[in-house]
Amino acid sequence: MTRHAIRSEELTTLLVGRLPDTSLRYVVDLLACQPVALEITPPRKTRLGYYRPPSAGRRWHQISINSNLNPYAFLVTLLHEIAHLHVAITASRRVAPHGKEWKRAYGQLLTPVVEEHDLPEDVAEAVAAMMHNPRASSCADRRLLATLTRYDDDASDVVRLDDLPEGSLFRLASGRLFRHKRRLRTWHLCEEVGTRRAFRVRGSSRAEPVPPS
Repeated sequence: MTRHAIRSEELTTLLVGRLPDTSLRYVVDLLACQPVALEITPPRKTRLGYYRPPSAGRRWHQISINSNLNPYAFLVTLLHEIAHLHVAITASRRVAPHGKEWKRAYGQLLTPVVEEHDLPEDVAEAVAAMMHNPRASSCADRRLLATLTRYDDDASDVVRLDDLPEGSLFRLASGRLFRHKRRLRTWHLCEEVGTRRAFRVRGSSRAEPVPPS
């Protein structure tokens, strides 16, 4: 785990290669004037990043980002957390974590990225489509998630539940075995093999196909 209390030169060294080249200086400038510690952590299954405000014994704001994100996913996730930082610093009262204040801050941070940073066309269009009313998680925006994952190193090998026909057997990252029953818009109704319990599983979830025995 890498932790950084802001200095421009070290930040640049830390973030080069993790962000699109056209966005590096923009992000460094956003962070360099803030009392924030940045952590690049090993991959976590439950979150891509998080923001924590100062607390007793810790005077820094804290942002953490997963190390395995491709540059465009890293950029979108980091700006998501910087928006939390900006709201925490500027809000005069307690506000909802992903309320209108955060949506406004996130949209403002994303605007120059879309308009000036020469992103791939599909990434720029997906970010532009979501930035006026962003979701609490990038994973909840199907178009954005599908677009960002195209740039993963192993993208050609990834199978998602959306790709599997009804009746297929598949295994999630947790190791649990399911049968795909039917699609429910962005979710799918699935039955856990063995317990026969019904679950809703997000269509964007990675799914390992299992041949029928």
